[in-house]
Amino acid sequence: PNIGIFTNIGETHNEGFLNIKHKVNEKLKLFQHSDVLIYNKDYAVLHECILQFATNIKQNQGREIKLLTWSKKLDANLQITSIIKENFQTKLTAVYQNETLEITIPFSDDAYIEDSVHCWLTMLHLNIDQNLIQQRISKLTYIAMRLELMKGINNCTLINDSYNSDVSSFTIALDFLLQQL
Repeated sequence: PNIGIFTNIGETHNEGFLNIKHKVNEKLKLFQHSDVLIYNKDYAVLHECILQFATNIKQNQGREIKLLTWSKKLDANLQITSIIKENFQTKLTAVYQNETLEITIPFSDDAYIEDSVHCWLTMLHLNIDQNLIQQRISKLTYIAMRLELMKGINNCTLINDSYNSDVSSFTIALDFLLQQL
């Protein structure tokens, strides 16, 4: 692929790696032929590894990978300036190419928000009209067995998150549960 999206680097599948940098660098091999690499700049180790990866590509292959970043904290191509979670959806405000943009996504949990921002930045890079982006983003749905909210017996709530089974996913599921209260 000529566009790569490095979504995140979590605790899943850590076995066999020396440390998080080793794991990131192995995953970066997937993008060695990409022209564009999109990622969240807020993860310091990820950002550091990607900068080194891009430098190595330039030195060894004589070509540049365009790095497109988004961030809630740092200067980035897509600078998130506001996140408002209400009624199981999230309104994001951001600055892209000196223009303030807004989008509402049909999710309120952090993992889905991050994935949606990656999609948003990719579509902006592809010069898709912001109104069309909003139309398409609003049609996104939850993945089966990923943070599925179900009614249980005796007024209990069940969150089916069997799609993932690592500690960081458990934390995300607990955060999702707190949002339901």
